[in-house]
Amino acid sequence: MCSMLRLRGGLLAVALLLASSAAHAAPAPDEPAVKIDKYLPDDTGGVFVVDVKQILASKAFTKDLKKQVEEVLKLDQVQVVLKDTGFDPLKDIDRIVLAITPGAQGMSGPFLLVEGRFDAAKLTAKAADLSKQFPIIKEIEIGKTKAYELNLPGQPAYVALVDKGAFVLAASKEELAEAIEKAGGKRKTEFKSKSLAKLIAKMDPKLAINVACAGEMPTGGSARSVPGGGIVRMVRTLADEGIDSVTGGVTVGEDITGKIHFTTRDADTAKKVAAEFEVGLARMHEEIAREAVRNKELAPVIEVVKTIKSTVNDQTITTEGKGTAASVEALIKAWFFEIAPVPPPPAPAK
Repeated sequence: MCSMLRLRGGLLAVALLLASSAAHAAPAPDEPAVKIDKYLPDDTGGVFVVDVKQILASKAFTKDLKKQVEEVLKLDQVQVVLKDTGFDPLKDIDRIVLAITPGAQGMSGPFLLVEGRFDAAKLTAKAADLSKQFPIIKEIEIGKTKAYELNLPGQPAYVALVDKGAFVLAASKEELAEAIEKAGGKRKTEFKSKSLAKLIAKMDPKLAINVACAGEMPTGGSARSVPGGGIVRMVRTLADEGIDSVTGGVTVGEDITGKIHFTTRDADTAKKVAAEFEVGLARMHEEIAREAVRNKELAPVIEVVKTIKSTVNDQTITTEGKGTAASVEALIKAWFFEIAPVPPPPAPAK
């Protein structure tokens, strides 16, 4: 279990490094950021957009969280990737976009777009070194683009720099190939969900984290065998739960506040979904409270859960809550600092 936690703790850094190794040149600091939807899969159902620059400039981060994050970046499982790359996540990442797409069992693995600046030569050398040390990393080519396959337990991933200053981590070669084609101008994003494009257009740039999910967004699924052979796959969506859209986001200032709007099929559905949410919230509070008995540092997280409330107005459910940097710090400590140190990586085979 600890090894899996360490792996997840350094996954983003691995992706940043390996995908960036295909870079030809770093973008100028004043170049405009890429459009959010330019590289996203056509069958995207929802997106989560994190304005990293805005978060790093907030009081909550500079006053209370910066030191903790810097400590995380010093961990062995992170430094094994970052060392000698010239890459600093606190300076070189501008924005992260997570897209939710359908998969065989419902939601697919992550489709992650990261915008930033990279030292191509150093990252290429580091990627080559890591691929020699770790069998899970394999260099591949998609068209004329160099990419890497990460054979992670239970879920492979594929990464490549698709344009200067922007790279993609995808759960399938097909999704990555689609992004590469879009980067080369061979095709443009045409969302199958027409409502998603409208939701993205209405995102508030003042929010540090934006959420836009259409009713077509997958939430889960199942697969079963049928007589005579074959498999029938079922994918559940937000619309199956009676939800037409999810919008809103998080503001990061001295405190951290969030407000999310769920637009449902009708007023009766809104009342039903709100009631189910309250049951789930109570269960989450109980589970965190039990964990806090073992880990006292989780106490600030309990206080955040207590602030979460929902109101229903006709077809819309509005859920909001408020937290402090201390609650985020508590999660960082619980996730990273209870993990045993990682041994140094094996030396390359001679």
